[in-house]
Amino acid sequence: MKALPSILILFASLAIQAQDQAGRRLHETLLALQKADASRSTLSQQLADELLSLADKDRPPSQATVTNFSVELVNALIGKRLTPVQLTALESSLTDVLRAHGSTFRPTARFREALTPLGIDPARIQGLVTRFVAIGEDVRGPDDTPLGPFAVF
Repeated sequence: MKALPSILILFASLAIQAQDQAGRRLHETLLALQKADASRSTLSQQLADELLSLADKDRPPSQATVTNFSVELVNALIGKRLTPVQLTALESSLTDVLRAHGSTFRPTARFREALTPLGIDPARIQGLVTRFVAIGEDVRGPDDTPLGPFAVF
């Protein structure tokens, strides 16, 4: 029985290390997007793989949703210079939307705020935000957002 806590701690530390490695790979891929001559298809596939590896194993988003998002994000960001603040905002919004708890609203707001100053067409940003929200809905379902006052009959 004394070995059980040690085994649990070992598995927990391995899981944390795997998440840290996936986070580092995500960071490196986002940095690689700054090179205008980088391979879009390679970066799109890397980004999709990294996002899927960061997702909660019990509630992963669909591969198609993540792949479509990754292709659009790479196409929008290729060759753009990201400040450290923008990079951090993108990373945190991407990792937060993949968590099975919380809402999609806050990561989406940070995601949009990070994209807006990059000179990306507003229609393209809206398309990215829509795909971003789809990932969050795959993971945790739609947010419960009140539509307004309800009539009582």
